[in-house]
Amino acid sequence: MAFRSRYLLVALFCVVSACSTSSPKVSDYLQARALSNEAQALIDEGRYEEAIEKLDRVIAFGSIDEIDYTRRASARGSLTHYAEAITDLDRALELKPDNWRGQLLRGVFKQRLGRYDAAIADLEGVERLTPDAVTPMRRTAYLKLLAGQFDEAAVRYQRLRSIPGQSNTSDLGQGMAMYLSGNWLGASESFGRALKEAPDDSLAALWYVKSGMRAGIYVDRDLLSAALGGNEGAMTRALLADSEDVPAEDPQALRSKTARCERALFLGAMRVIKANGNGAREQYQAAQRECPRDSIEAAEARAELDRLPARENLPSGG
Repeated sequence: MAFRSRYLLVALFCVVSACSTSSPKVSDYLQARALSNEAQALIDEGRYEEAIEKLDRVIAFGSIDEIDYTRRASARGSLTHYAEAITDLDRALELKPDNWRGQLLRGVFKQRLGRYDAAIADLEGVERLTPDAVTPMRRTAYLKLLAGQFDEAAVRYQRLRSIPGQSNTSDLGQGMAMYLSGNWLGASESFGRALKEAPDDSLAALWYVKSGMRAGIYVDRDLLSAALGGNEGAMTRALLADSEDVPAEDPQALRSKTARCERALFLGAMRVIKANGNGAREQYQAAQRECPRDSIEAAEARAELDRLPARENLPSGG
């Protein structure tokens, strides 16, 4: 009977103190730091929910260390809980305003939510804190493309071209910015430079041909000889042959959303070149549905639709 009474007392204590139904509270600073480091290890392993649970306990203890909020934001963002992640990063940046990694991460999550202007503001803040860092400069240029700030994006890519090891990527980015702004000639020159540096770059080849045709200038086919493989190469060959028929290396691939996005953009460009305005509009609208919102492909569809006149004024031939 005494054993049973002792057992009941222990059980009652556990109910009152939640010792068996929830994680124990953090009792001191050293324990909080250890838990936070364990959470980072879990994040590295992709175990985000477990990491968040540990960081919840650290923060409930009363942490005023920005790293705890930054780590929880990273885990939440990895689970696509972007709004919650941004709230954590707001707190992290209150605690440490010069935490440029946190500001960079917040910009990324705002981009995921389509809040491009706010994301650009964060990335420009990172640039001020780390003026020589390439990553924030490249991401800011990319965000400006997504936000339709094409001229400013081109200027940033021009700055990146002067940094060793960045010329090919910068030529591609600058070419895309010029293409989306309607500067076909400048775009063709940028993509041509990219192809000379990386002759097998099929993406650069496709944009080079598209921009050259839009500019109505000679397309140097010698630049393309090593860059005609894969789906992008097939679209390049079709453009050169004035054909809307793009043979698929893998018919199953055409069923993917990515393939439908790319094909709609290809057909839109083809029909613009052929002055088939209504057909181009239909394809670019299809691209808007199929392409990821925060992608260059979606930015291209938006830019082309903005450039097309109203439907009733469009030529329908081609």
